[in-house]
Amino acid sequence: MFQVLSGLSRRVGLAAALCLGAGPALAQSAYPSRPVTLIVPFGTGGATDVIARLVAQGFADTAKWNVVVENKAGAGGTLGSGMVARAAPDGYTWLLGTTGSYTANQFLYKALPYQPDKDFVPIAMIGQIPNLLVATPSLGMKDVQQFLKAANTLDSHLSYSSSGAGTSGHLAVEQLRMYAPVNAVHVPYKNAGQGYTDLVGGRISFAIDNFPVLLPFVKSGKLVPLAITGKTRSPLLPDVPTMEESGVKGYENTVWFGLFLPKDVPADTRKSIIDTTAKVLGSADLQNKLTAQGITVRPLAGSDFAAFLVQDRAKTKAIIEKAAIEPM
Repeated sequence: MFQVLSGLSRRVGLAAALCLGAGPALAQSAYPSRPVTLIVPFGTGGATDVIARLVAQGFADTAKWNVVVENKAGAGGTLGSGMVARAAPDGYTWLLGTTGSYTANQFLYKALPYQPDKDFVPIAMIGQIPNLLVATPSLGMKDVQQFLKAANTLDSHLSYSSSGAGTSGHLAVEQLRMYAPVNAVHVPYKNAGQGYTDLVGGRISFAIDNFPVLLPFVKSGKLVPLAITGKTRSPLLPDVPTMEESGVKGYENTVWFGLFLPKDVPADTRKSIIDTTAKVLGSADLQNKLTAQGITVRPLAGSDFAAFLVQDRAKTKAIIEKAAIEPM
Protein backbone atom coordinates (compact mmCIF):
# COMPACT_ATOMS: atom_id res chain seq x y z
CA MET A 1 0.00 0.00 0.00
CA PHE A 2 2.86 2.33 0.95
CA GLN A 3 4.61 1.64 -2.35
CA VAL A 4 1.46 2.49 -4.32
CA LEU A 5 0.94 5.74 -2.43
CA SER A 6 4.63 6.55 -2.66
CA GLY A 7 4.62 6.02 -6.42
CA LEU A 8 1.46 8.06 -6.79
CA SER A 9 2.94 10.85 -4.70
CA ARG A 10 6.04 10.90 -6.86
CA ARG A 11 3.95 11.13 -10.02
CA VAL A 12 1.79 13.93 -8.57
CA GLY A 13 4.91 15.77 -7.43
CA LEU A 14 6.52 15.39 -10.84
CA ALA A 15 3.39 16.67 -12.59
CA ALA A 16 3.21 19.64 -10.25
CA ALA A 17 6.87 20.43 -10.85
CA LEU A 18 6.38 20.29 -14.60
CA CYS A 19 3.39 22.63 -14.38
CA LEU A 20 5.33 25.06 -12.23
CA GLY A 21 8.28 24.92 -14.56
CA ALA A 22 6.08 25.61 -17.57
CA GLY A 23 4.38 28.54 -15.88
CA PRO A 24 6.83 31.29 -16.87
CA ALA A 25 7.08 30.03 -20.45
CA LEU A 26 3.32 30.02 -20.79
CA ALA A 27 3.08 33.48 -19.26
CA GLN A 28 5.71 34.86 -21.63
CA SER A 29 3.87 33.56 -24.69
CA ALA A 30 0.58 35.12 -23.63
CA TYR A 31 1.41 38.72 -24.54
CA PRO A 32 -0.46 40.88 -23.84
CA SER A 33 -1.70 39.53 -20.53
CA ARG A 34 -2.83 42.95 -19.31
CA PRO A 35 -3.78 46.34 -20.81
CA VAL A 36 -1.17 48.22 -22.82
CA THR A 37 -0.68 51.93 -22.11
CA LEU A 38 -0.32 54.19 -25.15
CA ILE A 39 1.23 57.50 -24.08
CA VAL A 40 0.17 60.58 -26.04
CA PRO A 41 2.65 63.39 -25.24
CA PHE A 42 0.03 66.07 -25.91
CA GLY A 43 -3.32 67.10 -24.45
CA THR A 44 -6.76 65.72 -25.22
CA GLY A 45 -8.73 66.74 -28.27
CA GLY A 46 -5.82 67.42 -30.62
CA ALA A 47 -4.93 65.48 -33.75
CA THR A 48 -2.46 63.21 -31.92
CA ASP A 49 -5.05 62.34 -29.29
CA VAL A 50 -7.74 61.61 -31.89
CA ILE A 51 -5.39 59.35 -33.86
CA ALA A 52 -4.33 57.50 -30.71
CA ARG A 53 -7.92 56.74 -29.73
CA LEU A 54 -8.83 55.55 -33.22
CA VAL A 55 -5.78 53.26 -33.28
CA ALA A 56 -6.52 51.96 -29.77
CA GLN A 57 -10.04 51.07 -30.91
CA GLY A 58 -8.51 49.41 -33.96
CA PHE A 59 -6.46 47.12 -31.72
CA ALA A 60 -9.62 46.21 -29.81
CA ASP A 61 -11.60 45.50 -32.98
CA THR A 62 -8.93 43.62 -34.94
CA ALA A 63 -6.74 41.96 -32.30
CA LYS A 64 -8.87 42.08 -29.13
CA TRP A 65 -6.01 43.90 -27.41
CA ASN A 66 -6.83 46.38 -24.66
CA VAL A 67 -4.85 49.55 -25.44
CA VAL A 68 -5.49 52.42 -23.03
CA VAL A 69 -4.65 55.97 -24.13
CA GLU A 70 -3.01 58.17 -21.51
CA ASN A 71 -2.27 61.85 -22.18
CA LYS A 72 0.95 63.22 -20.69
CA ALA A 73 1.29 66.72 -22.10
CA GLY A 74 4.09 69.18 -21.43
CA ALA A 75 7.19 70.83 -22.88
CA GLY A 76 6.27 70.28 -26.52
CA GLY A 77 5.85 66.54 -26.10
CA THR A 78 9.10 65.93 -24.22
CA LEU A 79 7.42 65.06 -20.91
CA GLY A 80 5.39 62.12 -22.20
CA SER A 81 8.15 60.95 -24.53
CA GLY A 82 10.62 60.94 -21.66
CA MET A 83 8.25 58.81 -19.58
CA VAL A 84 8.18 56.14 -22.28
CA ALA A 85 11.96 56.25 -22.69
CA ARG A 86 12.29 55.46 -18.97
CA ALA A 87 9.47 52.88 -18.88
CA ALA A 88 10.07 49.21 -18.16
CA PRO A 89 10.98 47.45 -21.44
CA ASP A 90 8.22 44.86 -21.11
CA GLY A 91 6.11 45.92 -24.10
CA TYR A 92 3.30 47.40 -22.02
CA THR A 93 4.15 51.07 -22.57
CA TRP A 94 3.99 52.54 -26.07
CA LEU A 95 4.50 56.05 -27.42
CA LEU A 96 2.58 57.84 -30.14
CA GLY A 97 5.39 59.96 -31.53
CA THR A 98 5.17 62.80 -34.04
CA THR A 99 7.38 64.92 -36.23
CA GLY A 100 7.66 67.42 -33.39
CA SER A 101 8.13 65.22 -30.35
CA TYR A 102 10.46 62.73 -32.03
CA THR A 103 12.33 64.63 -34.75
CA ALA A 104 12.20 68.40 -34.24
CA ASN A 105 12.59 68.49 -30.47
CA GLN A 106 16.13 67.11 -30.58
CA PHE A 107 17.16 70.34 -32.34
CA LEU A 108 14.91 72.67 -30.34
CA TYR A 109 15.82 71.69 -26.76
CA LYS A 110 19.29 71.84 -25.22
CA ALA A 111 18.56 69.22 -22.58
CA LEU A 112 16.18 66.70 -24.10
CA PRO A 113 15.43 63.94 -21.54
CA TYR A 114 15.76 61.24 -24.20
CA GLN A 115 17.70 60.40 -27.35
CA PRO A 116 15.13 59.57 -30.03
CA ASP A 117 17.32 57.29 -32.14
CA LYS A 118 18.73 55.42 -29.11
CA ASP A 119 15.93 55.29 -26.55
CA PHE A 120 13.06 54.22 -28.83
CA VAL A 121 12.36 51.40 -31.24
CA PRO A 122 10.09 52.33 -34.18
CA ILE A 123 7.13 50.00 -34.58
CA ALA A 124 5.10 51.54 -37.40
CA MET A 125 4.16 54.80 -39.00
CA ILE A 126 0.40 55.31 -38.93
CA GLY A 127 0.14 58.11 -41.42
CA GLN A 128 0.73 61.76 -42.20
CA ILE A 129 -1.33 64.92 -41.98
CA PRO A 130 -0.67 67.54 -44.64
CA ASN A 131 -0.79 71.22 -43.84
CA LEU A 132 -2.90 73.86 -45.51
CA LEU A 133 -1.70 77.23 -46.71
CA VAL A 134 -4.59 79.58 -45.95
CA ALA A 135 -5.08 83.33 -46.20
CA THR A 136 -7.43 85.74 -44.54
CA PRO A 137 -10.25 86.65 -46.98
CA SER A 138 -9.59 90.40 -46.80
CA LEU A 139 -6.36 89.97 -48.80
CA GLY A 140 -8.32 88.82 -51.84
CA MET A 141 -5.82 86.08 -52.69
CA LYS A 142 -7.07 83.08 -54.65
CA ASP A 143 -3.95 81.01 -55.35
CA VAL A 144 -0.33 80.43 -54.42
CA GLN A 145 1.12 82.56 -57.20
CA GLN A 146 -0.83 85.61 -56.01
CA PHE A 147 0.42 84.90 -52.50
CA LEU A 148 4.06 84.56 -53.59
CA LYS A 149 3.87 87.76 -55.63
CA ALA A 150 2.65 89.67 -52.57
CA ALA A 151 5.20 87.99 -50.30
CA ASN A 152 8.10 88.70 -52.67
CA THR A 153 8.12 92.47 -52.17
CA LEU A 154 10.35 94.44 -49.83
CA ASP A 155 7.42 96.46 -48.52
CA SER A 156 5.31 93.38 -47.83
CA HIS A 157 3.12 93.83 -44.79
CA LEU A 158 2.26 90.14 -44.57
CA SER A 159 2.33 88.30 -41.27
CA TYR A 160 1.76 84.69 -40.31
CA SER A 161 0.78 82.93 -37.12
CA SER A 162 1.98 79.77 -35.43
CA SER A 163 1.79 78.11 -32.03
CA GLY A 164 5.39 79.10 -31.30
CA ALA A 165 8.97 78.93 -32.52
CA GLY A 166 9.82 75.51 -33.90
CA THR A 167 6.23 74.31 -34.17
CA SER A 168 4.96 72.73 -37.37
CA GLY A 169 3.32 75.97 -38.54
CA HIS A 170 6.54 77.92 -38.09
CA LEU A 171 8.78 75.31 -39.72
CA ALA A 172 6.41 74.93 -42.67
CA VAL A 173 6.83 78.62 -43.55
CA GLU A 174 10.58 78.49 -42.96
CA GLN A 175 10.77 75.52 -45.33
CA LEU A 176 8.77 77.46 -47.92
CA ARG A 177 11.41 80.20 -47.71
CA MET A 178 13.92 77.64 -48.96
CA TYR A 179 11.89 77.37 -52.18
CA ALA A 180 10.61 80.90 -52.72
CA PRO A 181 11.14 84.41 -51.30
CA VAL A 182 8.59 84.99 -48.53
CA ASN A 183 8.87 88.34 -46.76
CA ALA A 184 6.54 88.05 -43.77
CA VAL A 185 6.61 88.65 -40.02
CA HIS A 186 6.26 85.62 -37.75
CA VAL A 187 3.72 86.12 -34.94
CA PRO A 188 3.92 83.21 -32.46
CA TYR A 189 0.94 82.61 -30.17
CA LYS A 190 0.91 80.79 -26.85
CA ASN A 191 -2.80 80.27 -27.38
CA ALA A 192 -3.36 78.72 -30.81
CA GLY A 193 -7.05 79.61 -30.72
CA GLN A 194 -6.24 83.31 -30.48
CA GLY A 195 -4.01 82.98 -33.50
CA TYR A 196 -6.86 81.53 -35.55
CA THR A 197 -9.18 84.29 -34.32
CA ASP A 198 -6.73 86.96 -35.46
CA LEU A 199 -6.23 85.18 -38.78
CA VAL A 200 -9.97 85.05 -39.44
CA GLY A 201 -10.30 88.68 -38.34
CA GLY A 202 -7.63 89.87 -40.77
CA ARG A 203 -5.08 90.89 -38.14
CA ILE A 204 -2.85 88.08 -39.41
CA SER A 205 -2.34 87.53 -43.16
CA PHE A 206 -1.81 83.80 -43.56
CA ALA A 207 -0.80 80.54 -41.94
CA ILE A 208 0.39 77.05 -42.82
CA ASP A 209 -1.07 74.68 -40.28
CA ASN A 210 -2.50 71.19 -39.79
CA PHE A 211 -5.23 70.25 -42.23
CA PRO A 212 -7.81 69.01 -39.65
CA VAL A 213 -7.41 72.20 -37.60
CA LEU A 214 -7.98 74.59 -40.51
CA LEU A 215 -10.60 72.54 -42.35
CA PRO A 216 -13.61 73.90 -40.38
CA PHE A 217 -12.51 77.49 -41.06
CA VAL A 218 -12.22 76.72 -44.77
CA LYS A 219 -15.57 74.92 -44.91
CA SER A 220 -17.28 77.89 -43.25
CA GLY A 221 -15.67 80.38 -45.64
CA LYS A 222 -13.74 82.13 -42.89
CA LEU A 223 -10.36 81.34 -44.47
CA VAL A 224 -9.28 80.92 -48.10
CA PRO A 225 -7.38 77.70 -48.93
CA LEU A 226 -4.51 78.33 -51.34
CA ALA A 227 -2.76 74.95 -51.37
CA ILE A 228 -2.26 71.69 -49.56
CA THR A 229 1.31 70.76 -48.60
CA GLY A 230 1.11 66.99 -49.14
CA LYS A 231 2.01 65.02 -52.25
CA THR A 232 -1.61 64.57 -53.28
CA ARG A 233 -4.86 66.45 -52.97
CA SER A 234 -7.16 65.64 -50.09
CA PRO A 235 -10.51 63.95 -50.75
CA LEU A 236 -11.95 66.34 -48.17
CA LEU A 237 -10.93 69.38 -50.28
CA PRO A 238 -10.53 67.94 -53.79
CA ASP A 239 -10.49 71.35 -55.50
CA VAL A 240 -7.51 72.64 -53.52
CA PRO A 241 -4.24 72.01 -55.41
CA THR A 242 -0.96 70.85 -53.92
CA MET A 243 2.00 73.21 -53.59
CA GLU A 244 3.70 71.22 -56.35
CA GLU A 245 0.73 71.78 -58.67
CA SER A 246 0.81 75.45 -57.72
CA GLY A 247 4.35 75.91 -58.99
CA VAL A 248 6.43 75.34 -55.85
CA LYS A 249 8.32 72.32 -57.16
CA GLY A 250 9.60 69.87 -54.57
CA TYR A 251 7.85 71.43 -51.59
CA GLU A 252 6.19 68.94 -49.26
CA ASN A 253 5.46 69.45 -45.58
CA THR A 254 3.50 67.00 -43.47
CA VAL A 255 3.25 65.91 -39.85
CA TRP A 256 3.73 62.18 -39.33
CA PHE A 257 2.44 59.97 -36.51
CA GLY A 258 3.90 56.65 -35.43
CA LEU A 259 4.13 54.04 -32.70
CA PHE A 260 7.31 53.46 -30.68
CA LEU A 261 8.52 51.19 -27.89
CA PRO A 262 11.24 51.88 -25.34
CA LYS A 263 14.52 50.16 -26.16
CA ASP A 264 15.32 46.65 -24.91
CA VAL A 265 11.82 45.18 -25.28
CA PRO A 266 12.34 41.41 -25.83
CA ALA A 267 12.54 40.42 -29.49
CA ASP A 268 9.57 38.04 -29.37
CA THR A 269 7.35 40.66 -27.76
CA ARG A 270 8.50 43.30 -30.21
CA LYS A 271 7.77 41.00 -33.16
CA SER A 272 4.29 40.27 -31.82
CA ILE A 273 3.58 43.99 -31.56
CA ILE A 274 4.95 44.77 -35.03
CA ASP A 275 3.01 41.94 -36.69
CA THR A 276 -0.24 42.77 -34.91
CA THR A 277 0.14 46.49 -35.61
CA ALA A 278 0.47 45.73 -39.33
CA LYS A 279 -2.84 43.84 -39.24
CA VAL A 280 -4.55 46.62 -37.29
CA LEU A 281 -3.35 49.39 -39.61
CA GLY A 282 -4.36 47.29 -42.60
CA SER A 283 -7.99 47.34 -41.51
CA ALA A 284 -10.19 49.13 -44.05
CA ASP A 285 -12.47 50.34 -41.26
CA LEU A 286 -9.62 52.03 -39.37
CA GLN A 287 -8.16 53.49 -42.55
CA ASN A 288 -11.53 55.01 -43.46
CA LYS A 289 -11.84 56.56 -40.00
CA LEU A 290 -8.34 58.03 -40.22
CA THR A 291 -8.96 59.38 -43.73
CA ALA A 292 -12.13 61.09 -42.49
CA GLN A 293 -9.91 63.02 -40.06
CA GLY A 294 -7.74 64.34 -42.89
CA ILE A 295 -4.98 61.79 -42.36
CA THR A 296 -3.12 60.24 -45.27
CA VAL A 297 -2.76 56.63 -44.15
CA ARG A 298 0.79 55.36 -44.65
CA PRO A 299 1.49 52.24 -42.58
CA LEU A 300 5.25 51.74 -42.74
CA ALA A 301 6.68 48.74 -40.87
CA GLY A 302 9.61 48.87 -38.45
CA SER A 303 12.64 48.92 -40.77
CA ASP A 304 10.95 51.06 -43.44
CA PHE A 305 9.75 53.45 -40.75
CA ALA A 306 13.29 53.62 -39.34
CA ALA A 307 14.67 54.55 -42.77
CA PHE A 308 12.02 57.25 -43.13
CA LEU A 309 13.01 58.70 -39.74
CA VAL A 310 16.63 59.07 -40.85
CA GLN A 311 15.54 61.12 -43.87
CA ASP A 312 13.07 63.15 -41.82
CA ARG A 313 15.78 63.99 -39.29
CA ALA A 314 18.10 65.37 -41.98
CA LYS A 315 15.30 67.40 -43.56
CA THR A 316 14.10 68.88 -40.27
CA LYS A 317 17.62 69.70 -39.12
CA ALA A 318 18.27 71.61 -42.36
CA ILE A 319 15.09 73.68 -41.95
CA ILE A 320 15.84 74.59 -38.33
CA GLU A 321 19.46 75.49 -39.09
CA LYS A 322 18.43 77.59 -42.11
CA ALA A 323 15.90 79.44 -39.95
CA ALA A 324 18.56 79.98 -37.26
CA ILE A 325 16.22 78.82 -34.50
CA GLU A 326 18.18 78.66 -31.25
CA PRO A 327 17.49 75.67 -28.96
CA MET A 328 15.74 76.41 -25.69
